[in-house]
Amino acid sequence: KGNDDRPDKQNVNDYYPRLHKSFFVFHFYTALYRDSYIILPRKKYVNRAAVAKNAQKSYNIPMELPEKFKSRMRALLGAEYEDFLASYEQPSLPALRKNTLKTNSFPPCCTELVPWCDLGAYYEGSPGRSILHEAGAYYIQEPSAMAVVTAANIKTGEKMLDLCAAPGGKSTHAACFSPSLLVANEIVPSRAVTLGQNIERCGIHDCVVTNASPALLADKWGEFFDVVIADVPCSG
Repeated sequence: KGNDDRPDKQNVNDYYPRLHKSFFVFHFYTALYRDSYIILPRKKYVNRAAVAKNAQKSYNIPMELPEKFKSRMRALLGAEYEDFLASYEQPSLPALRKNTLKTNSFPPCCTELVPWCDLGAYYEGSPGRSILHEAGAYYIQEPSAMAVVTAANIKTGEKMLDLCAAPGGKSTHAACFSPSLLVANEIVPSRAVTLGQNIERCGIHDCVVTNASPALLADKWGEFFDVVIADVPCSG
């Protein structure tokens, strides 16, 4: 109605066939895996993940994962596939990770620890608006992403390369284990800027932020590093 093209809640079923074919609902699916932006009819840039969450809650749009994605995950997970699928029906649990370069305490908003990461905790509220966040006391991070550095088992004094580092979650996590050198690389220039800002915000000193291709880094560094992390979907 007017400049607002969104359907009324009670009439969403009438609009669903049109929505299902639209740009909006197509990205409702991919919002689960990428953090980026789209243009809605109101001509505003909005976070795609937020759009997906609000759409499902407000308009009761059912969750439909792409068939190719489901087939791939079924092959990868085997007997655990059904549990994985059921997890999409559960509420999301946001988390943050304390930055031990600046503090050993969790902020008051935290509720319980993330089981696979001693530095991580689930939270309630909006800790991203806190001055503690701006000061680098903690980093808001997806709980599953915290498992990467835990699995890497970085030792003090090791040399580490984070190959696909932006926006900086894994690099800032790795820095808490005191590597002698941390190289945080991001191939997309604009994302490398954000990476550098987060490295600085978290007070990390022994770190080099690079904007290079893996081939160039391999040519210049060879087998220099003790640990290499490559979380490829995190990069462009």
